[in-house]
Amino acid sequence: MPELGISLDEYPNLNAWSARITSRDSWQKTQASPELVEAFKAQMKQLMKGRQNKPLNDEINELRKEGK
Repeated sequence: MPELGISLDEYPNLNAWSARITSRDSWQKTQASPELVEAFKAQMKQLMKGRQNKPLNDEINELRKEGK
């Protein structure tokens, strides 16, 4: 989460869990590169920018109407 700019300082149990899981060898082998993390963040910002003007409930209701 810190790689995504989300602080877990206010959540000590979650912070400890995150530290434990990211220290595992299997996590280290599959961890995303800094470039991939930045690309993901850029995509999320674009998604969130598009949703700022539209409440999520409206979007969900539209998808239901379309049968998705």
